[in-house]
Amino acid sequence: VGGYERKQDAGMLDTGNGVGHPTIGGANGGGIYVGEGTNIQDACVVTSYEGHSTIGKYVTVGHGAHIHSATVGDESLIGMGAVLKPGCVVESQSFIAAGAVIERGCVVNSGEIWGGNPARKLRELTAEEKAKLRVQAEKYISVGNMHSHCMELGGNIPDSFLDESDNLLELSAAEDVIDMPVEMKNDDSNELDEKDNREDRLKVKIQ
Repeated sequence: VGGYERKQDAGMLDTGNGVGHPTIGGANGGGIYVGEGTNIQDACVVTSYEGHSTIGKYVTVGHGAHIHSATVGDESLIGMGAVLKPGCVVESQSFIAAGAVIERGCVVNSGEIWGGNPARKLRELTAEEKAKLRVQAEKYISVGNMHSHCMELGGNIPDSFLDESDNLLELSAAEDVIDMPVEMKNDDSNELDEKDNREDRLKVKIQ
C-alpha cells in the first residue's frame, strides 16, 4: 500500500489514511496504493493480482467491499459489500451503492451513482451530494484521531511495568510484609486481637 509518488515501492502506506481490521490485501502482479485521507473499513478485500489497485485521496470504502485490480478516483464512496472487478474505473466524486457489482473494464464517470448487480448508472449526483463525499472521509479521520491515544501502548504493557529497578523495589517491599514477625504488628492489630478475645469470653459466658 503506498502513495502515487511511490508506486515503485509497493508495500508502503501513505500517511493520513486508515485501514480497518481485518482488511485483507493481496499484492501479486501489481501494487496496492491508497491515497491520503482515505479510509478502508473492516472486512474489506483489496487485491492486485491482475494489475495495480489504486485508491485515491479522501475515499471511503465501506465494510466488506471488494476491490480487485481496480481504480477509484478521489473523494469517491464505495458502499458496503460492493465489488469492483479487475480493470474497472470509478472516477472522482462517484458513489457506488452498497452491494453493487461493477463489471470488468467498466467505467463509472465522475459524479455518477451506480447500483445493482450488474451495476448500472442510476443518476447524477447533485453538487451538495458531491461535497458530502469529502466530508464523509474527513469525519472518519476525526474519529480515528479521537482514538489515536489507544496506540500509545503499542499493543504492549506500559514501559513503567518493564522498569526492572521499579519491579525489584516493589517485589522487595512485598516480601518484607510477608516475612514481618508477629511481634512487629502495629497498635491497630493489637486492638483487634483484644477485641477478638473479649468477644470469645462473651460467647463462653452466654453458653
